[in-house]
Amino acid sequence: GAQCDIKNCSVSSSLTAPVIVGNGKVGGAIGENIYHDISKVTVNCNISCGAYNGSYTYAIVGGIVGYLGGGTGSKGSISKCTYNGEITGLVPNNVYFGGIVGELSGSDISECKTNVIITASNGAGIGGIVGNASYGNICACYSQGEVHGSVNEGRSNWYGVAGITGNGGTIQHCYTLMDLGVVHYGSTPSGSFAIKDLVNQFS
Repeated sequence: GAQCDIKNCSVSSSLTAPVIVGNGKVGGAIGENIYHDISKVTVNCNISCGAYNGSYTYAIVGGIVGYLGGGTGSKGSISKCTYNGEITGLVPNNVYFGGIVGELSGSDISECKTNVIITASNGAGIGGIVGNASYGNICACYSQGEVHGSVNEGRSNWYGVAGITGNGGTIQHCYTLMDLGVVHYGSTPSGSFAIKDLVNQFS
């Protein structure tokens, strides 16, 4: 609803096959969240996203939320949430996969953790916590797991915390043990080694 926050809930499955399957914006708990607060949500299941009848050429997928947005004076947030599982997707372009959030814009993430295996083709932004982040803050988060798949030369960013960062924001006091396991194009991926007290990854 218009004033709906989500707190203290869980989504779980013992099945190894993806139990949450969607197209476009997909999340373990919510596909898209604008302005609202999410806290103490745990998701233990596998997620899959693919092209929808050829009409979707993007995928924004997160273990908790696909797209998390906010704005001046009204910021959405995610705090104290956990995702354990696998995220897979086969989409031609613009793939943003994150262990907690696929795409972050103008919102905050704090005290979240993931144990995630991400498999993607042509991944533009892949992160242990966030796939694509701008105008937001990521604080005191932890990620571990693996990334598998193909990369797109000149477009791919695979990191332990956030895949793509820009347009203002901070990453602080985060720690990652993600095994990227892919050829990386561009700058050295910060997620290839453990990070403590990482500040201002955003450019």
